[in-house]
Amino acid sequence: MKPGDRIACTLVWVRRAMAAAVLLALPLTLPLVSGQNDKGPERKKEDKKEAAKPVKKAPPATIIEAQFVDNSTMKLRLRDESVELNTPYGKLTIPVRDIERIELAFRIPDEVAKRIESAIADLGKDDFQRREAASEELLELGERAYPALLKAEKSTDAEVVRRVRELLEKVRAEVPEERLDFRTQDVIYTEGSKNTGRLTSATLKVQTFQFGEQQLKLADVRELRSPSAVEPEAANALPDPGNLSSLIGQVGKVYTYRITGAGQGGMPGVARGVPGMPGMMIAVQGFVWGSDTYTLDSSLALAAVHAGVLKPGQTGVVRVKTLGPQAAFQGSTRNGITSMAYGFYNGAFQFVRSRARPER
Repeated sequence: MKPGDRIACTLVWVRRAMAAAVLLALPLTLPLVSGQNDKGPERKKEDKKEAAKPVKKAPPATIIEAQFVDNSTMKLRLRDESVELNTPYGKLTIPVRDIERIELAFRIPDEVAKRIESAIADLGKDDFQRREAASEELLELGERAYPALLKAEKSTDAEVVRRVRELLEKVRAEVPEERLDFRTQDVIYTEGSKNTGRLTSATLKVQTFQFGEQQLKLADVRELRSPSAVEPEAANALPDPGNLSSLIGQVGKVYTYRITGAGQGGMPGVARGVPGMPGMMIAVQGFVWGSDTYTLDSSLALAAVHAGVLKPGQTGVVRVKTLGPQAAFQGSTRNGITSMAYGFYNGAFQFVRSRARPER
């Protein structure tokens, strides 16, 4: 046989061997392939059961508005489905979707309580710089330190009592009176019910737009409310007096009025003195003087809109606190209302910061 013929013959036998190997391997691989596509009757039943199971969806988060102890507010999504409240009559489980408002009891974190305790102890130290630093820290803590300061006022150390009284005076000047009445119980309002007790959890699970899911510490919060919640109607609400000029001298009193928020323009005119020009009076139409603190002769309906308590055309119940003479009033533009600056005036008022109840 020629060398060329021998090579060709060898190639033919190699090809035949490879084909035979493939044919022999096919029966072994078919069960594996079919097993991937044919799972058998039992497996098919299990797959159908899994597919038939309903997918459990997370309940929609409830939107709440949180008012923090520093008086800032933030809208959050509450992830908890319910809260537990320990009451004198047992534990209540209240669905979050039914809650209109939660007024939280006074809570103080352990680390803050230790700071306050340490600072009050330092008020009586011999080191003057240490006493000064303690006073500054307690003033910075403000209303959180207020209950502890009240207790420290009974100290037998004259220096401690002097410093504590100075601090109490400063805190009272900066913090509205109603915020210094510390609650010992949580109050949960639902439609038609008021429940008093103590929440069992120290935190709530919330979703924030900026920071994702977080644990909200109740010690940092003064109040939680549904955006649609309203204050209960005040039984003693008085009609809109126009302005509060008649209350000059009634310092520190709180009054409740039912008024309709006004836009600038179309308000009745009033006579007003010109700063720096004694005896000179001008007629003004629908004006308000001041920001947050307003002169008593300012339009109450305009001031309510300027302060954000009501919207123009919205009727609601507002509370105001009368103040004594003020050295000056700052003007500003807020909520479409421009208030004017003014110098000394012998009476002023502030809105007590609670949400006005709009009439339906």
